Amino acid sequence: MGGARPPSKSKAAERSARSRQPSAAAKIKSVEPESGRRSGFSLRGSAGLIIAVAGVAILLIAFPAYRWLFLISVLIGLVIAGGLALWHRLHPIEEQDVEPKRPLGL
Repeated sequence: MGGARPPSKSKAAERSARSRQPSAAAKIKSVEPESGRRSGFSLRGSAGLIIAVAGVAILLIAFPAYRWLFLISVLIGLVIAGGLALWHRLHPIEEQDVEPKRPLGL
Protein backbone atom coordinates (compact mmCIF):
# COMPACT_ATOMS: atom_id res chain seq x y z
CA MET A 1 0.00 0.00 0.00
CA GLY A 2 2.78 2.38 0.73
CA GLY A 3 4.27 2.03 -2.76
CA ALA A 4 7.43 3.86 -3.59
CA ARG A 5 7.03 7.39 -4.81
CA PRO A 6 9.03 8.57 -7.77
CA PRO A 7 11.73 11.01 -6.77
CA SER A 8 10.40 14.58 -6.89
CA LYS A 9 12.33 17.52 -8.19
CA SER A 10 12.80 20.55 -6.08
CA LYS A 11 10.60 23.55 -6.80
CA ALA A 12 13.56 25.55 -8.04
CA ALA A 13 14.51 22.80 -10.51
CA GLU A 14 10.93 22.67 -11.84
CA ARG A 15 10.82 26.44 -12.34
CA SER A 16 14.16 26.35 -14.10
CA ALA A 17 12.97 23.58 -16.45
CA ARG A 18 9.76 25.51 -17.24
CA SER A 19 11.62 28.73 -17.97
CA ARG A 20 13.70 26.99 -20.67
CA GLN A 21 10.63 25.71 -22.53
CA PRO A 22 8.90 28.07 -24.97
CA SER A 23 5.56 29.39 -23.77
CA ALA A 24 2.30 28.23 -25.31
CA ALA A 25 1.88 31.63 -26.99
CA ALA A 26 5.25 31.23 -28.71
CA LYS A 27 4.23 27.82 -30.08
CA ILE A 28 1.01 29.08 -31.75
CA LYS A 29 1.46 29.93 -35.40
CA SER A 30 -0.28 32.86 -36.99
CA VAL A 31 -3.37 31.77 -38.91
CA GLU A 32 -3.57 34.91 -41.06
CA PRO A 33 -2.92 34.46 -44.76
CA GLU A 34 0.49 35.58 -45.95
CA SER A 35 -1.03 38.06 -48.38
CA GLY A 36 -2.02 40.31 -45.47
CA ARG A 37 -5.78 39.99 -45.98
CA ARG A 38 -7.78 38.79 -43.01
CA SER A 39 -10.21 36.65 -44.93
CA GLY A 40 -10.82 35.51 -48.46
CA PHE A 41 -14.34 37.00 -48.45
CA SER A 42 -14.65 40.66 -49.34
CA LEU A 43 -17.57 42.87 -50.30
CA ARG A 44 -16.41 45.80 -52.36
CA GLY A 45 -18.26 48.37 -54.38
CA SER A 46 -21.86 47.75 -55.26
CA ALA A 47 -21.93 44.23 -53.75
CA GLY A 48 -21.58 45.68 -50.25
CA LEU A 49 -24.30 48.24 -50.95
CA ILE A 50 -26.67 45.54 -52.21
CA ILE A 51 -26.06 43.42 -49.09
CA ALA A 52 -26.66 46.44 -46.82
CA VAL A 53 -29.90 47.41 -48.59
CA ALA A 54 -31.10 43.81 -48.49
CA GLY A 55 -30.36 43.60 -44.76
CA VAL A 56 -32.31 46.78 -44.05
CA ALA A 57 -35.20 45.57 -46.23
CA ILE A 58 -35.33 42.23 -44.41
CA LEU A 59 -35.38 43.99 -41.03
CA LEU A 60 -38.12 46.37 -42.16
CA ILE A 61 -40.27 43.51 -43.45
CA ALA A 62 -39.64 41.18 -40.50
CA PHE A 63 -40.02 43.68 -37.66
CA PRO A 64 -42.77 46.29 -38.07
CA ALA A 65 -41.49 48.39 -35.15
CA TYR A 66 -38.29 49.06 -37.12
CA ARG A 67 -40.35 50.73 -39.83
CA TRP A 68 -41.17 53.67 -37.55
CA LEU A 69 -37.62 53.89 -36.24
CA PHE A 70 -36.26 53.85 -39.80
CA LEU A 71 -38.76 56.46 -41.01
CA ILE A 72 -38.03 58.82 -38.10
CA SER A 73 -34.26 58.36 -38.54
CA VAL A 74 -34.45 59.12 -42.27
CA LEU A 75 -36.56 62.22 -41.64
CA ILE A 76 -34.15 63.51 -38.99
CA GLY A 77 -31.22 62.87 -41.34
CA LEU A 78 -32.93 64.73 -44.19
CA VAL A 79 -33.72 67.73 -41.97
CA ILE A 80 -30.10 67.93 -40.75
CA ALA A 81 -28.68 67.49 -44.27
CA GLY A 82 -31.03 70.17 -45.64
CA GLY A 83 -30.11 72.55 -42.82
CA LEU A 84 -26.38 72.06 -43.42
CA ALA A 85 -26.77 72.52 -47.18
CA LEU A 86 -28.75 75.74 -46.63
CA TRP A 87 -26.21 77.03 -44.10
CA HIS A 88 -23.28 76.46 -46.45
CA ARG A 89 -25.14 77.99 -49.37
CA LEU A 90 -25.81 81.15 -47.33
CA HIS A 91 -22.38 81.21 -45.62
CA PRO A 92 -19.82 79.98 -48.16
CA ILE A 93 -16.29 79.35 -46.92
CA GLU A 94 -13.83 81.75 -48.46
CA GLU A 95 -10.10 81.26 -48.83
CA GLN A 96 -9.20 83.84 -46.18
CA ASP A 97 -11.43 81.98 -43.67
CA VAL A 98 -9.24 78.89 -43.81
CA GLU A 99 -6.27 79.06 -41.42
CA PRO A 100 -3.67 77.62 -41.52
CA LYS A 101 -3.47 77.13 -45.26
CA ARG A 102 -1.07 74.19 -44.94
CA PRO A 103 -1.80 72.57 -41.56
CA LEU A 104 0.70 69.74 -42.01
CA GLY A 105 3.38 72.01 -43.43
CA LEU A 106 3.62 70.02 -46.64
